[in-house]
Amino acid sequence: MEYYLAIDIGASSGRHILGSVENGKIVLKEIYRFENELMKTDDGLLWDVERLEREVKAGIKECNKYGIVPKTIAIDTWELTMFFWTRRKKLSRRYMHTEMQERKSRFPKSKK
Repeated sequence: MEYYLAIDIGASSGRHILGSVENGKIVLKEIYRFENELMKTDDGLLWDVERLEREVKAGIKECNKYGIVPKTIAIDTWELTMFFWTRRKKLSRRYMHTEMQERKSRFPKSKK
């Protein structure tokens, strides 16, 4: 049987979902969940990318508990978060801004 791992990194939490097809039906199982908190800094709201990387790897290791090696792994993030890599495959900055922070700064709050 083939398995597929989807990693969803949201604004407040992340999860790893293992998927397969059994008897013509898609079967999904959450195998790992973690908290994700934005950090408030002088530069705005930032994600701790190094912590997220550790959580992603920890969730992938959970597949071992089930004796599964996923055929593919996909990662989806909240909003339009962007990460930039150097030629040496290192993050160019330790923490990256979220697109939502940029968007909020461009539009004034509505008055009720």
